[in-house]
Amino acid sequence: MKRTVAIMFWAPGLLLAQWSGNGAVNGVVFRYETKLEPGQPPIARVRNGLMVDQAKVAKRYLCDYGTSRCYGYDLSFEPAGGDAYKMKLLPLSLTAQEEAPLFKQQSNWTNVPFERAPAVQLVRLGDTVAMDLFVHPSTGQKVVEYLTLLHDHRARAETRPGGPLVLVGADGRSFPAVEQGKVCVVLFLMTNCGHCHPVAEMLSRLQLEFGTRNVQVAGAAINQGAPVAQYMRDHNLSFPVGTTTPPEWRQFLNQTPEQRMLVPALALVDRMGRLTQWPAEKLPAEAELRKVITDLIKVR
Repeated sequence: MKRTVAIMFWAPGLLLAQWSGNGAVNGVVFRYETKLEPGQPPIARVRNGLMVDQAKVAKRYLCDYGTSRCYGYDLSFEPAGGDAYKMKLLPLSLTAQEEAPLFKQQSNWTNVPFERAPAVQLVRLGDTVAMDLFVHPSTGQKVVEYLTLLHDHRARAETRPGGPLVLVGADGRSFPAVEQGKVCVVLFLMTNCGHCHPVAEMLSRLQLEFGTRNVQVAGAAINQGAPVAQYMRDHNLSFPVGTTTPPEWRQFLNQTPEQRMLVPALALVDRMGRLTQWPAEKLPAEAELRKVITDLIKVR
């Protein structure tokens, strides 16, 4: 079965000439920056992000809702010895199921082809590669991609003491997302976030796998009025989902109101009460999270 892990959630309504973020694929951590050159006029009504398919291929997309055009590519890396990698870019290959949450309320999309097919490049950690991938048909501006390989081989999570988090279920009753003596995984999500669905389904598999070994998964919906019962049914989840308020999840995640919250995000609290947090751009792959949980349940 195909398993896709989304690592970024788009922000709607942007009016910019530059977009950026971090990703990780096949053990390589990288930063992407997409720029219009020249920077004016900006593209309006943009949704953009990055999806990682089976930890092997990163799918970068930028949707221009003003012209119904989608710019994007598939990115992969192959080890070439030492700190070198073969970097390959191919045309964007989003399936209809993956496109549905991205292209809501608009159809008849056109994928913009590469200006020229990028060649396979040999890159090393710390290198930045700039590529003129697309030309905006309406303005003639270049859509230029800057890719930088970061020196950290793994996106690192933050670990600190954790606290309580109480969620409100579909029946109006409160329940704890974290229980003492268990390894607890909390998925922060929005029920209308297409990127959150595959992560929830991945955690549902892990709950079934580890539920009898003192592992508890819970979903914390941060959008107001979230239909959590329907969300659990729609995605056949094996763990409970409840709602939380900004003051509660900010206190749990140690965030200030000025900090942006991107979903999906993960928090794990071990039996000693230590919290490990992964923001949206650093989500672990299923195999990595399985190993983390397996190691923690062995600790007495």
